[in-house]
Amino acid sequence: MVKALFFIAALIVTTQTYANDAAPSYFNVWSIGGSASSNTRALDGFEFDVAPYATAWGGHSTQNDFGYYFGVAIPFQTDEFDYTYTMLNGGVTYSIGPNIVVYSGVGYSFEEARVRGYWGEVYRTTKNNDQVNLNSGIIITGQRFGVNAGYDTASRQISIGIATRF
Repeated sequence: MVKALFFIAALIVTTQTYANDAAPSYFNVWSIGGSASSNTRALDGFEFDVAPYATAWGGHSTQNDFGYYFGVAIPFQTDEFDYTYTMLNGGVTYSIGPNIVVYSGVGYSFEEARVRGYWGEVYRTTKNNDQVNLNSGIIITGQRFGVNAGYDTASRQISIGIATRF
């Protein structure tokens, strides 16, 4: 997970460097964040705690115009019995003003339940609940940094993150 966050940070710095050099930028809004652990889900006759997940989001938005975004959510396994979500999303953005971007889209959620054994081995259930995910949110930034608040229907969770815009 640390490698994934390092890669995302490197991508943000690289994109910002190119953006400052007036090269074309396909993403001018970035966000990383996560969700908290929440309710439980049943699968294969067992109750599992919903595991928190980390999010990465990149999009393009210009003031008073439509744009696009792509997002990914990667789970953390935190307990012996976890229900995890790995989500891939994409959709449209709209910039209401110079510092506010709203977004909405569709994606797919790969869901499974995991059981961690005594010696650290991980067992997965034989069934899964993969499904379509609808998501939406808002990004509010200052001059450089801000907040991203989003909602995913598959996990029924709110995610919060930090955002940068350039």
